[in-house]
Amino acid sequence: MRETPLPKWTLLLLPLATCACDAWPTTIDNRAPESVTFSYLHKDFDVWSGEFPVRPGRAVHLARGHYFGDIRGIRIKQGVHEYAVANSSLSRFHTVCDQAPNCYLTYFGNGQIAASAEPQNGINFETAGGS
Repeated sequence: MRETPLPKWTLLLLPLATCACDAWPTTIDNRAPESVTFSYLHKDFDVWSGEFPVRPGRAVHLARGHYFGDIRGIRIKQGVHEYAVANSSLSRFHTVCDQAPNCYLTYFGNGQIAASAEPQNGINFETAGGS
């Protein structure tokens, strides 16, 4: 049996097909005056994510391939306080983020959080080395 080679144009589509698997589409930007931790509940899991520590003035990506539309809940710990955003309260964020390729959640402190399809001015990402 003779194999038929793929058309050359399929090679052009390969980068498009593979780029979605390396997406880090949801970002937390901490604009509070102190460090906070975030965790979230993804629709495909029955347990909460690990906690993501975020220093003041820094931002982190949540997880590869976890789009905001798949998030059912968010927890934020700031000092001795813990704030929870349940699925029913996330609808205002879903309105902004579900059709966007990226979602930027900006935490301002004291449980105040906003969502945007574009990063806030001055976003500063954490790096693996913590700088």
